[in-house]
Amino acid sequence: MPSTVEYCISNVDDVQAVREQCSESSARVMERRCLQRCGRCFREPFLVVDGDVVTGADHEALLAEVTEQ
Repeated sequence: MPSTVEYCISNVDDVQAVREQCSESSARVMERRCLQRCGRCFREPFLVVDGDVVTGADHEALLAEVTEQ
């Protein structure tokens, strides 16, 4: 289980859904205005999990995958 998950609100389609999903996680979830990864943010959904970038099809799938670890 990750200890920290960060996401950029500019990279999320449905911020409220992600917030709700994050509230169920035991990880420390941090919503950021910018994560200084603009190229990646433009190209694909991503999370920063314990300092490592994790990409996927969408944030709901990413969060489900990350919280299962």
